[in-house]
Amino acid sequence: MLFKDSLADALDANLLLSHRIRDFRPDRRAEEKLAASSAPNGSVIRLAKLADRILSIVAIPDGMPVAGIRRVLSKQWRMTGVLIVTERWLVRQPRLGNLITLVGASDHEVARTDRILLEQHLLENGGSSPLFDCAAYVLRNEDPIRAVLSLVADKKLRIDLTRPIGPSSLVSLPTRRSRGRSVMGH
Repeated sequence: MLFKDSLADALDANLLLSHRIRDFRPDRRAEEKLAASSAPNGSVIRLAKLADRILSIVAIPDGMPVAGIRRVLSKQWRMTGVLIVTERWLVRQPRLGNLITLVGASDHEVARTDRILLEQHLLENGGSSPLFDCAAYVLRNEDPIRAVLSLVADKKLRIDLTRPIGPSSLVSLPTRRSRGRSVMGH
């Protein structure tokens, strides 16, 4: 089992890089809510803003009973937007290793021209291309792979986090909804 801070860090890393999460923050009343509820000891809460709603996301330590906890917490907190995630789900590999890699690249600066060239390359290739090919379009950076991963961390591009990140990992433009249709780009 992870320490509570490690569980919080794993939850934060997942939320930070999730393309569906627009923003998140700790719940100011987290300790109070957890103490007064049936949430397992060591649980962590974050409020996450999605495009259409706000969720209370509760990370629970491994070895705790999961069955029915969402229903119980929804009733106790008088809210329907409760999502339960387990420690095992948060730290599964290769996802956790990929998240650590992306968080490490998140502060890397990418020239606007490189970003535009890369987006143009992706558009010309149906919206996706291998990481190695994408890196070839980053011309003004000493570490082009890290530059591409930085754009993924900033949610300007996407990559499949369920597989280990490597040269052949598919990088794609994010999709969004516009007038009921799915469109590429941000």
